[in-house]
Amino acid sequence: MTNHQQELALAITPRVGAVLSIPSSMFIISEAISDHQKGKGTAIQRALVGMSVVDVLASFAWGLSTWAVPE
Repeated sequence: MTNHQQELALAITPRVGAVLSIPSSMFIISEAISDHQKGKGTAIQRALVGMSVVDVLASFAWGLSTWAVPE
């Protein structure tokens, strides 16, 4: 693997993880909110929503982490 290929792989890898993580966490949030609106919400679901919100923010930051790297 050349140096350029390694740099490209290191630039793309965080974005792939973010693209997979953000929709998954958003689905968890929407399901928990839906249950809460139906009156079936639990304390565990509220904690899960909090963790998912933090995951969305962290994944967004992780996905943008290599964007500002100079060429």
